[in-house]
Amino acid sequence: MRRLPKQIYVLIAAAVVLGFLLREIDRKTSEAGESIIEAELIQGIPAIPNLAGWPREFLEELKNVHAGFQETEGRMEALASLGELYMANGFYGEAWQCFSTLIILDLENPRWPYFLGLTTRDYRDKRIAIDAFERAIRMDNEYLNIRYELGSIYLASGHILDSVHHFNALIQVDVWRPWAHFGLARGFSAQGSYDDASEHLIEAVKLEPEARSIHALLSEVALNQGDRETALESQRQRDDLGFDKTPYDPWAQSLADRCYDPIRLIKFARAEVFSENIDAARDVLARLDKLFGEDAQDMVELEVLRDLIEGDTD
Repeated sequence: MRRLPKQIYVLIAAAVVLGFLLREIDRKTSEAGESIIEAELIQGIPAIPNLAGWPREFLEELKNVHAGFQETEGRMEALASLGELYMANGFYGEAWQCFSTLIILDLENPRWPYFLGLTTRDYRDKRIAIDAFERAIRMDNEYLNIRYELGSIYLASGHILDSVHHFNALIQVDVWRPWAHFGLARGFSAQGSYDDASEHLIEAVKLEPEARSIHALLSEVALNQGDRETALESQRQRDDLGFDKTPYDPWAQSLADRCYDPIRLIKFARAEVFSENIDAARDVLARLDKLFGEDAQDMVELEVLRDLIEGDTD
């Protein structure tokens, strides 16, 4: 992996900008109206995390984004860009801080509460993600990924009846039907209603045979039903799949060109392959090659992904 010989200076430059802005807070909060809003925006800028080992290009982009905070009129855009940059590279705590401010200051953009939900859905306190996804769906009920995530987070928090409402709505849409069956099956399984769960899972597998998570749950449910044959077959089908397919998320996928992490880049490319966007997948892999060169070529996941791409173009 290529390194900037004196990359620490890139971080120092960004930290200086951040430090200057934070020192301005006391002055700006003493003023009225827009200056108070501006100070709140500045407080939404996270401290720079430990970036040892990250590629030079990532550090350069981080420095450039921080430089955008020096101009008052561009600070909202800079904060949005910073949140997306952190999210694309797995810095969820820092992304959460950005999006938590953006949902207050940019009230009409559903991407910010949606991204806030994605970055907090694995937190122990599920209420943060629930509130974020609920805010997002009130702003945009046509972007169905929001509904799926909201149903899923209700499941994770034990609110199964609330999840049923959202999955039943999704089951009416062809492309979402397998995931709706999967969501309903998870709820029935959690309640111990294995026969109902099995019915939904069998339908989900028919509609979406490439999702390892669906096969895995069917195997688990079959065992609970005492159906060892189905359990073993579902386990075999799961093991035969190299990757797990999940619902395609255009908003999240739009961040691929902000990603500098090889594992995450492979995930971005994999999602494009599963959605038959082969050219987009190739673009992501070209970015991976440009950033990491030979350092990434020995990754097993990359070899499997290249085989998937070639298989789709035969």
